[in-house]
Amino acid sequence: MRSNLLTRTVRFWNREWLALLARVLASFATLALAAGCGPGTGDETPFPQYEVERHPQSLTVTEGSSASFDVVVWSYNPGLMVFYHWQRSNNSGATWVEIPGANSFRYTLDSARLGDAALGGDNGALFRVSIYDGDFYTYSEAAKLTVTALPPSAPTFGLAPVAPAMSVMQGSSGEVAVDIARNAGFAGVPITLGAESANSGIQVGFAPNPASADSALATVSVALTTPPGTYDVRILGTGTPAGGSEVLRGTHLLVTVTGLPPPPPPPAGDFSITPRSASLTLPQGEITAVDIDINRTLGFSDLVSFSASAVPRGTNARFDPPGPTGGNAKRLILVAGPTAELGTSAMTVTA
Repeated sequence: MRSNLLTRTVRFWNREWLALLARVLASFATLALAAGCGPGTGDETPFPQYEVERHPQSLTVTEGSSASFDVVVWSYNPGLMVFYHWQRSNNSGATWVEIPGANSFRYTLDSARLGDAALGGDNGALFRVSIYDGDFYTYSEAAKLTVTALPPSAPTFGLAPVAPAMSVMQGSSGEVAVDIARNAGFAGVPITLGAESANSGIQVGFAPNPASADSALATVSVALTTPPGTYDVRILGTGTPAGGSEVLRGTHLLVTVTGLPPPPPPPAGDFSITPRSASLTLPQGEITAVDIDINRTLGFSDLVSFSASAVPRGTNARFDPPGPTGGNAKRLILVAGPTAELGTSAMTVTA
């Protein structure tokens, strides 16, 4: 009876007195052993040299989240070593199983599973810790883990161009597809598309618009006066799901405006020749002439040289004036000898 009374009294003393009492009792235990009053004599009643200041607390977490339980132990003996072993019960505390490796004042369940603990989940599982000081075991109060399902995600969507950047030449246009990623709450909801650019010379149109499917085609038009450079074009979309509020989403498209290619060089000057008479009749032993016009275009001013080929046998061909000419005409003189070849011939003049 005296031992039980002493144990109850000790629990209500302040910690300083308890620490002092622990030292005194340890001294008495040493003296008792020296006097031959060892264990089993009935002369002592063991009690733990620590107390649990805070027990593990029950938790409610969403599935996939971590859950941490801890215990705070205060020792009457500053040099006392305390050992922890966490346990789990899946049947409301009817049986307990030690958790391998859970030997600290804190135990963390990394990813809580939805579902009843008795059926392989973590919802409703109980956790407690056994505390051992080398002589005495105690158990903490049990803490309950409640696992709830993740809340349903809010209706939303996202925008993303298939290609994040494109090049468009001044005065022209280019196209790029814009993907629309929707969750279940936004399926089929019309999304109105638009675009913003720091340069008003870049305009973007969409087809279809509004878009109810999962993509739309963006046409980027660049004015002829838009300076070359890279511009950030923001693509925006707005839509309102059934029973919800308007949702605004955006994405970016880099548009590089390139300059017009340099104009082709002007065509080179040229010329052509035209005889003033396409046919001549020349008797044997006679002389005849025909003027050939030089048609100059695009400022052609080079000297033009003439030659004649396929001249009938016995006929002589020469040009007047002789040599290259810078003028606009040349005279061809034909002299038929007395034995010149008779018949019709196709003579060629080349310049």
